[in-house]
Amino acid sequence: MTTLSGLITSMTKGSLESTVGYAIHRAAIAIKKDISARLKGCGVTVEQFAILVQLWDRDGIIQRDLTRQLLKDKPNVTRILQKLEGKGYIKRQTHPQDRRIHLVFLTATGRDLEKELMPILDDYRASAYKGISRDTQEELKRTLVKIAQNLSTSG
Repeated sequence: MTTLSGLITSMTKGSLESTVGYAIHRAAIAIKKDISARLKGCGVTVEQFAILVQLWDRDGIIQRDLTRQLLKDKPNVTRILQKLEGKGYIKRQTHPQDRRIHLVFLTATGRDLEKELMPILDDYRASAYKGISRDTQEELKRTLVKIAQNLSTSG
């Protein structure tokens, strides 16, 4: 049985960099780094921003659904929500019919933050997709979704 480290060390120089997985990983790192730099000074991390974006789209979301959408574990999302709550951007409420369910709502301050932060996301998108047609962006998205589906059903 081949281990990951064995596989990586047996690769010839440059072959790792030529893989689709490596390109995806590099792009993900570049995206996070770019958005982090753009958010610097706004008092919000990339992870907090991701939650705010979800709430701007769907306020009053169930915390468990937020966890699923962001592909993060429950303790991590809880910690991020606590930080956002401490900053006065969100509030959590127990579901009126089921005390085990927590709903996450924006405060007025959190809602107002959208006007300041969404232009940052728009600027990022303009930079990231410069020279890439809308059709190519859509094809890339379809391809990445298919890769994720293939791997999530393969075992």
